[in-house]
Amino acid sequence: MKGAIEDLYIYKDDALMEAKIRLKNGETVRVQFSPEWFLQNQLRLGDDLDIRGSEVKCDAQIMILARVMRNLRTKLEISLRNRMGFPIWRAKRHTKPDPKEKRSGRGKK
Repeated sequence: MKGAIEDLYIYKDDALMEAKIRLKNGETVRVQFSPEWFLQNQLRLGDDLDIRGSEVKCDAQIMILARVMRNLRTKLEISLRNRMGFPIWRAKRHTKPDPKEKRSGRGKK
């Protein structure tokens, strides 16, 4: 799905970053990304995103768990979960993340 970040917030309990994404048809979708430290300030309000992930029900609402996110402003693609849905940041929890590892190589040209 593609859309623009309308609202961005972080849950205090687990520091997970979520956003409300406004799709072109006007619909708003809730998307969960990763902990804030894993994304290292890669998102801001108004950014257009291309997101691939899984649709889940949370609190009787549909939410997308982002697996891969491409920020169309920065042209960076970041993997957040593997194909089985396991969070990539869990393996990196106690180490400083290496930005090169989480990008797919599709940077600015």
